[in-house]
Amino acid sequence: EDDVLCCPTFKNVKVVDSTGSGDAFIGGFLTAFWAASHGNKKEDVAKVDVKGLARALRVATRVAGKKIEKPGARQGLPKSDDEFISSEMKALMSQPTP
Repeated sequence: EDDVLCCPTFKNVKVVDSTGSGDAFIGGFLTAFWAASHGNKKEDVAKVDVKGLARALRVATRVAGKKIEKPGARQGLPKSDDEFISSEMKALMSQPTP
């Protein structure tokens, strides 16, 4: 049976402009996925577990959600001081690779 991961949206996001939100999502996901694999060689990337994948999806959703609150493709992208993203990335970097 196939496993399914669901990632809820963030509440209270005021949509201003969706330009660049897909790129923001992919950028957030790839960054978090890389962190989950601890930057390992490409043959090790497949070892990211479901917990790491779920965290990567949450980070991507947060990045895209913050982006759409401002106009333009780059305005609204979260900074490194975003508490949620910072805590998720630290968790990803500290979890052992399966």
